[in-house]
Amino acid sequence: MSVASDLTNAAATLAASSTAGLTWRSDGTAYAVSETGIYRKRLPDGLRGLAITVVMQEDDPVQPLGRAMIQLKARGTKNSPTDPDDILDACFTVMHGVRGLVAGSCTILQLLRGVRVPMGDDSAGAWELIDQYYADLDYPSTPLRPDAGYW
Repeated sequence: MSVASDLTNAAATLAASSTAGLTWRSDGTAYAVSETGIYRKRLPDGLRGLAITVVMQEDDPVQPLGRAMIQLKARGTKNSPTDPDDILDACFTVMHGVRGLVAGSCTILQLLRGVRVPMGDDSAGAWELIDQYYADLDYPSTPLRPDAGYW
């Protein structure tokens, strides 16, 4: 599995452990209408939920360290402008400040929220909001990026 997939799974597992009432199925099994699902990259039209997108940022050229942005996009219910705030605030309580979390092939050394961006409402009147988290990462070593650095 890719680092981006590993980070998506880790973020989704954390979000599902929050009090937001979110459900995560890593195998992609469909959610019931009564469930608030967590999705990879995009939200299905018209549904309340959370989408997670990982954007790899910079990598150290000589040590197995890097950084990724983990974006959480929440969509609330129709005509409820604070619903996405409620979803993301609950996720914040279990994500911001995480340290030393093994995420498949890498370890999240530190996870911090950087910014919250209001996206307004969609054509159906459901409000959307984005939180962007930044993860400092420790990767497995490689011949060009050994644990002690390539000096």
